[in-house]
Formats: sequence, structure tokens, C-alpha cells
Amino acid sequence: MDAHQRMVLGTALRRTGDAGLARDVAQHHPLWSSDGSRYILLHRWTQPEGRQLTRLITGAKDGTDLRIVISNGYASHFIW
Repeated sequence: MDAHQRMVLGTALRRTGDAGLARDVAQHHPLWSSDGSRYILLHRWTQPEGRQLTRLITGAKDGTDLRIVISNGYASHFIW
């Protein structure tokens, strides 16, 4: 994920109004859909007490249409 893509994702995460999405954004293993229209990635963050959680997030390449695919904090593997 290049700097522009990270900026788009960070902006999209902040727009959701979900503090959990916007905090300490760490993206891991981003993949693009075969037609290049969407990305999917693991969003990892550390809670104040030190526990690390992971969600699966997808969005349009321009940062719109952000969706949390797995929200329970325990996502680990994925593929398109």
C-alpha cells in the first residue's frame, strides 16, 4: 500500500465516526480486487490495556463505501 492509498484509508476510517477504526491505524496485508475497484485488509490496533485486536475492512479505491467485514476483533486470514 503506497502513501496515497494509506492516506485514503486513514481519511475513510476517520469519516466513519468509529473511534475504534480511526485509532492507531495499522494496515496489514492489503489486497486489491481482481478488477482493481476495491481493497481489503486487516486493520490492527492496540487497546489501552495492551491487547491487540484485528478487523477485516474493505472499501472502494477512492476511500468511499467502507465496510467492516469482520468486526469482532479476531480476524486473521482472508482472500478475495
